[in-house]
Amino acid sequence: MKKLFKKIIVIMAITLPLLSVVEMQAQKKPKPLVKPKDIGLSEFDAFKNNSFTIYSKTKRIEADAKLLDKDIKAYSADLEKVSIEKLKKDYKAVKSLQKQIPTLDDKIEKVYPQSEALLKKAKNVTPKQKSLGAVGNTNKSVKALNESKQNMKDITALLKEDNQILLNALKDRGEEVEETPEE
Repeated sequence: MKKLFKKIIVIMAITLPLLSVVEMQAQKKPKPLVKPKDIGLSEFDAFKNNSFTIYSKTKRIEADAKLLDKDIKAYSADLEKVSIEKLKKDYKAVKSLQKQIPTLDDKIEKVYPQSEALLKKAKNVTPKQKSLGAVGNTNKSVKALNESKQNMKDITALLKEDNQILLNALKDRGEEVEETPEE
């Protein structure tokens, strides 16, 4: 019995730290939102579809921006060894991503105001099963829009920082760079 108890203690001592590491990793990366199914009410389905289209575009831009940022941060400590062509290519990529942000911000601002009215309306939808679906989908859509707003803020800050690194590196090498007002 004592041997069994010791074995259980050893197993727990090994597995508990592993479980906490797995749990910490799971907490670091929030799961992306999943687009809910249509409920058959065009007004609610359109709002949901618009919200999740915006959300997926912001996630795509976020992934591109993070990949570009990772590359820039990796070589930024030793910029002298990076070719001018690479700096220009990355600068152009940053500018391209920055140009997409105002369009998505505008779309968020156009779609978001519908949420309040739809939530009120959803509670009165009949049959009750559709009402629950309308409320649930609208809430998930609002969450997608809120995450999209936050993504755009984070991406804007990230790209601004990367833009400055590349702009300074190009100017230090005597390159003429066309600066735009958002810089």
